Amino acid sequence: MTVSCLFCSIIAGRTSAHVVLDEPEVFAFLDTRPVFKGHV
Repeated sequence: MTVSCLFCSIIAGRTSAHVVLDEPEVFAFLDTRPVFKGHV
């Protein structure tokens, strides 16, 4: 059984996300259910 990781899937491009920053050591994307508008 393979354990899936949502964050790994987003980084690998298998799961869509609104990416706001993609750097060698930092990867940021918008929350799907934000507490506040623009919550990253």
